[in-house]
Amino acid sequence: MERDTVLLRPLRTVLIRPGRETAEEERTPLPIPTEEDPPALPALIAAVYALSRRERRRLSEEYLRSLLEPPAGTPPLRDELQRAVAELERRRAALPSGAERPAALQSLTDEVARALLAAAERVFILDPQRSTLELLEPAERDRYLGFAWAHGDYPGHAKDEAPGPNEGRADQMFAALTLLRPERRANSGSTAVVREEEFDARMQDRVDAALASVPGERGQRLNRDASAAYVQMKTAAAADGVTLSINNSYRTAARARASAARADNRAAVAAFSSHTLGLAVDLNMSHSGLRFQETTTRPFQNVVDMYKSPVHKWMFLRGEPSGWFPYRREPWHWEYNPPGFRERFRQPQAGAQPGAAVPAGTAAAAGAAVGAAAGAAAGAAAGAAGPAAALAAAAATSAATRAAAAEGVNDPITPPRAPLAITGSVGRGGANAAADVRAVQDRLLELRALEASDAATERPAAAGTVAETSLARTIDAIEGFQRLLGVPVDGRVEVRGATRTDLDRAIPNPTAAELAAVTAERGAVRESVSRGLTIAGAVGATPTGNAPEDVRAVQRRLVELDRLPASHRESPAAGATAAVPQANLPATIRALRAFQDDVRFWVRKGAVTGAITPGVAAPGDATATLLDRVSVYTIALGPTEVSFRDHVVSGVTQSEAGVMFRGTARPSAIPIADYQAVGLSAGEAAALKYVSTHEGNFDAINTYDRARVSVGFIQFAGGRGLPPYLALLKARQPAKFRDLVQKLGLDVEFTVSRGAIAAPRVVVLDPAAPAVRRAAAAETAVRDDKKLTAALVVSGRDRDVQLVQIEAAARDYVRPALAGTVTWRGTAPVTLGDLLRTQKGMAALFDRAIQEGIGAARRRFERVIQRLVRSADPQAPLVTRVELQNREGDVLSELERDLQSAADVAGRIMRARTVLGTLIAAASAAGATLAGLLVRPELADARRAVMDARTGLAGVVNVSPAGNASVDATLATMNTTLSAEEARLALTPSPASLSDLTSALTGSRNALAAAAGPVATAPMFLERIKRIRRSTLDAGLAEVA
Repeated sequence: MERDTVLLRPLRTVLIRPGRETAEEERTPLPIPTEEDPPALPALIAAVYALSRRERRRLSEEYLRSLLEPPAGTPPLRDELQRAVAELERRRAALPSGAERPAALQSLTDEVARALLAAAERVFILDPQRSTLELLEPAERDRYLGFAWAHGDYPGHAKDEAPGPNEGRADQMFAALTLLRPERRANSGSTAVVREEEFDARMQDRVDAALASVPGERGQRLNRDASAAYVQMKTAAAADGVTLSINNSYRTAARARASAARADNRAAVAAFSSHTLGLAVDLNMSHSGLRFQETTTRPFQNVVDMYKSPVHKWMFLRGEPSGWFPYRREPWHWEYNPPGFRERFRQPQAGAQPGAAVPAGTAAAAGAAVGAAAGAAAGAAAGAAGPAAALAAAAATSAATRAAAAEGVNDPITPPRAPLAITGSVGRGGANAAADVRAVQDRLLELRALEASDAATERPAAAGTVAETSLARTIDAIEGFQRLLGVPVDGRVEVRGATRTDLDRAIPNPTAAELAAVTAERGAVRESVSRGLTIAGAVGATPTGNAPEDVRAVQRRLVELDRLPASHRESPAAGATAAVPQANLPATIRALRAFQDDVRFWVRKGAVTGAITPGVAAPGDATATLLDRVSVYTIALGPTEVSFRDHVVSGVTQSEAGVMFRGTARPSAIPIADYQAVGLSAGEAAALKYVSTHEGNFDAINTYDRARVSVGFIQFAGGRGLPPYLALLKARQPAKFRDLVQKLGLDVEFTVSRGAIAAPRVVVLDPAAPAVRRAAAAETAVRDDKKLTAALVVSGRDRDVQLVQIEAAARDYVRPALAGTVTWRGTAPVTLGDLLRTQKGMAALFDRAIQEGIGAARRRFERVIQRLVRSADPQAPLVTRVELQNREGDVLSELERDLQSAADVAGRIMRARTVLGTLIAAASAAGATLAGLLVRPELADARRAVMDARTGLAGVVNVSPAGNASVDATLATMNTTLSAEEARLALTPSPASLSDLTSALTGSRNALAAAAGPVATAPMFLERIKRIRRSTLDAGLAEVA
């Protein structure tokens, strides 16, 4: 089994011990209850019902019974119930006896019952058929839940609109829910943090000074306390399987007033809103398969249906401890106003004075710098130049506001879960401190790698060291987890190591229900595949054949493959039976000739065999074979269709099944302010944006080369940039990640180290196996499953995803490239960011880092710089850092010169190989003779091209070595090979036979192919650097001779 493919299996519940012939359950005996203790199971269930009755917001006893004591079948909460019973029995054995025991036992039973009630709430919250309205008394519930609401029943209406027939009933429903979950309005009433009459200029300043970005919610801002509470609440909701995401948060007072003025229904839009205080969020109610018209009151049934959203149910039941309270009329609107916050809000705000220093590149810095500057500039422009300038200034302010709220490279990443907190090893041969054992057991439970009953049996009750013999099931679970993840199996978790890393980053083993959900989501994606060609005779530039049905079949395929325009007008007439003259098919024949370039490519690769007749497709020939084999996929994800074909022709093609999609979402459409918002300087932003125009679009994808999958505007490649990009997307935009790719089974695992993504790995769920595929196997699955391929394409069209791509580029390429160090004679290491300070210089560096990798880019610039400052005089003065900074243009000139030299070598070797191919073909032709071939001028041409390549190699300072080879060793190997081939092509002594000549020419051609490898990409790299140097980026670089 591959290391990165995990086949799912049920958890072990039995063990086979040495010396035993059969498997039997081994469990540590549970504590024996005292005679005065009631049986644990009925006592616990009764406590759950009693606790629920005491709660103001309660699940009905009928619903709880369906989970704990169904009339038939297995209780849905069986595992949780077993775990709770085991915990109650274990912990009550340690309770004191005597008069104190009943009260202590009741307190313990209530504690365990509360956790069981929380598990029942989770089931209720996640069930899309259950509504918050079911928390009402049955009579009230039925009055609203099954009612046929009219379109306009939302209370309040426009002047020219008749009131809804049931507005009164709607208000009664809102009031009934408010009795269960009271409001604490932040902008009105006795609990208000700030009332409208208190909102003066000084209060506005206080509000603005307290604003902060919301981590993980790009473009959203809240009061700093509200932001922190939201993040804490969002983490808690995620643990329950609910993803919270913000649709709207802070909005200016001017915007609130304008929205209210435009609104038809003043009851739905307030002129003075808690949004203006940074104390309100509109949450997205859509979740998993439930979809709503967000923040929309018409039709009113849309509002009522939102009570089924897991987001609303979770907030209603669990949002209050984090300080968040509802607004009765809007299920999506929640306000932060914990008790005492009005007083805390008015306390002096240390460190929040205007002009206070904030870290550059953070959202706070963007708010303090970009927002203020843009606001001032917009105001000045509007005042100076009238309405047109005011509109332009408003647009600039809007871009600056987005920048101010965005998260960037200096904002830390939130880890997917808290790191495993252990101080020593756990398991076989481990230190096994009780607290560490409990932590590992809890993590294994969370990852569904340990049975709840086994964890309850072996859970340490106190401090101290746990005997290894008491941890048999836990050690088995550790070993099982290690096997699933493909790490060395030793039954032990170290403080550091592969097992510890995977315990922090792995997704939980998917349940059957989760795999079924993935299957359902994929099934909802429509996929059509067009392939195949059946012809009875030749078609195209042939005097025979061209039967009408055959012509139509070939034309259909050529149109599908974008070789023939759909409007070609060469289709045979309907009902025609006579052969179509080739003179009537000029466009078809041209299309066939163009397509045959692809045919020759696949013939050379050995994927297709058969003859190639120019402009003809005939049964069994290579052209018809490839026309038959190429597949065109059309994938529909909702209303969006994506189409692409396989058998991509490229010098780096490795997979016939791979596809290429260029995309339509252009990076040039993103304002430069959004590039700066992630923490880039103006120059870095301009350089990255320019380089991105030569890479791809945000929705581009390639799956045909060795990277397996490359996506996005700088082609985040499999095994390199793709895993950290997906991890950043999951961290920054969890709701978008879930809805765009995760629900289809495409996921990512990662940890966080020092606020940055670490150890990312692509994951794909395969329900059919069932299996969890990781790393290379997962990336291959994305390539092979065209629905997953299309999902990545569609995700790239989302604006928030595009901004994450920009941040990922800054994190993974821009910053590391600038931090790379180089040295030259007599200098200490200097960062490339210190030397390349112009937009052109940075663009060249970013281009090389993206194309070659961070290390290869650093090496290329270092070798070019060393060549530039090299002097024949050992006594010459050393070149200083400042001097080299002033010669940045010369560095770029030398970079281009070196790539030109390498491209020349590549071209000469290619010329030699082309000539040798011609000679080899001539040698196999009928009537060929040894004497005739030896006098052909191509022999001298090939040898001269090899000699010129060897001579030109002396001017090359950098190549792309294979594997771990060094550049110098690679250059030496290339020189040796070229010298050897120059000698071989001298044909001394002369070959004795035609066969000997063919063998020599073929051997030389193959050897030259290997020699060309390290410079094969130089022509492409050269053109990119030329474009950068000749671009309009900060023109005027000085170049010193």
